[in-house]
Amino acid sequence: MNMFTITGGSISKITIPLVKPFVTSFGSIAEREIVLVSLETKEGAIGWGEAPVLSLPVYGAEIPESAIAVIARVIFPRVRGVSFAHPEELDTALGFIRGNEFAKSAVIMAAYDLYGQLGKKRLVDLIGGTRNEVQNSATISIHERPEDAIEEARGYYDAGIRFLKLKIKPGFDYEHARAIRESFPEAKLMLDANASYAFSPDAIAILKKCDALGLYCLEQPFRARELLAHAKLQREIKAPLALDESVESYADAEQVIELGSAKLVNVKIARVGGLVQALAINKLCAAHGVPAWVGGMLESPVGLYANLALASVPNFDYPIDFLDTFTYLREYASFFTRVPFEIRGGTVAISLSGYGLGLELDWERCRSHISERIPLA
Repeated sequence: MNMFTITGGSISKITIPLVKPFVTSFGSIAEREIVLVSLETKEGAIGWGEAPVLSLPVYGAEIPESAIAVIARVIFPRVRGVSFAHPEELDTALGFIRGNEFAKSAVIMAAYDLYGQLGKKRLVDLIGGTRNEVQNSATISIHERPEDAIEEARGYYDAGIRFLKLKIKPGFDYEHARAIRESFPEAKLMLDANASYAFSPDAIAILKKCDALGLYCLEQPFRARELLAHAKLQREIKAPLALDESVESYADAEQVIELGSAKLVNVKIARVGGLVQALAINKLCAAHGVPAWVGGMLESPVGLYANLALASVPNFDYPIDFLDTFTYLREYASFFTRVPFEIRGGTVAISLSGYGLGLELDWERCRSHISERIPLA
């Protein structure tokens, strides 16, 4: 048992420009603001974690400023000087906090990084990862014209990716999806609405029309709390529904399964409050025959390592969608001294070698993107 005691650390906000706007139903993103957390022990070990919040509260309630405040004013004072035998104990210690899952996740991720380094174990081994290769998917953002969506999709398809995830919203749905389907009839097409539809007969009609295109998945058409609406739609369509924003906790996942609101779950580490909860939700899904996949938030390289490790865990069987960071974040590959995976057409070979998260990064380049830093002591 490797006890670790948190004695210090820091919070950093980094800003990375995008190569092109990433457009979803909740708006267009031109640059990525991300909160990083470091935790230190008295022996000098440093663990890193990430809160991949968005700049505005459009996906979830948290934003960089709120995550920073909760970590600095609430979480760190509660964990400073406390010894933990496992990150699960830290997860339990933070259970009193309502919401603020991204902030909690960052601290728990950093704790896993510390725990692995001190025990000389890789994160992938600590969490039960077994596979070295996973399926890859690519995300097509919302475009004004279907022709532009086809052009973006063609780059992914020509690179060997056959799972295409098209972002949609009202008015930018069936015609765009039909254009992709007709242009790439062999592709496995998924639509992601990011909760942009109001539950109504008109919405059900257009989503059923999209369903007739032969989708492998329809993700989060209605608002997060509308589990009954999703259950009603699932009974009306052939494609399996997947829920993302609706699943922020283990209890949410239980309700989704009990109500039949979805047949798939998108697990994002930060959205569910960290690695401990992500593993618990995946275990619950597996017990009920519900496949899952590891979703992405255009993370920094820190979060990417955690995503890769989690994707190696059994039951995360659907294609990952977090490698879009390399498409959208400017000069993203330059942050790494060694990229921890290899894309092989439609599959991704995972190669994690270091202890903990195993970060192999150009730290000078990472520091050049810091726009704010707050020491924790």
